[in-house]
Amino acid sequence: MPLSNNDVEGSHMMSLASIRAMGLGSALIVLAGALSSGAQEAAVKEGKSNNQPTTSKRASDPSRRVPTYFGQLGLTPEQKESVYKIRAKHYAKITALQKEIADLQATMLAECETVLTDSQKKHLQERRELAAETKQNRKGAGSSEAPAKTAKP
Repeated sequence: MPLSNNDVEGSHMMSLASIRAMGLGSALIVLAGALSSGAQEAAVKEGKSNNQPTTSKRASDPSRRVPTYFGQLGLTPEQKESVYKIRAKHYAKITALQKEIADLQATMLAECETVLTDSQKKHLQERRELAAETKQNRKGAGSSEAPAKTAKP
């Protein structure tokens, strides 16, 4: 059965929306990584170790970190406070957008799964369970032993 123009346009719009959502998600992931690495750089420069537990509430607040490489610039306390205020101003919105992206990705995946047959859905579930099992084995295996391979059904 040939596709109508509406079918093609609808499909094209869905893929554009998906691409945009994934692009925004990727950008936010990169931003989140940059935010956390900046704090690590600052801690290293100040002689702090990541192995020491922090008791200060300020240390656990992501907006109380400087961006990547800022920790190497010799910022004054006033500059740091200005950066913290700027980051705090944007942090809530970034967090909300990250949640929105995660929700959109979950919705997109659920919609994609609706086109699968029962057999394909079962096979997909088995693959996911195997992947989760493998991931758990890797986390639990701190030794040099390789995780046991599970036979495919």
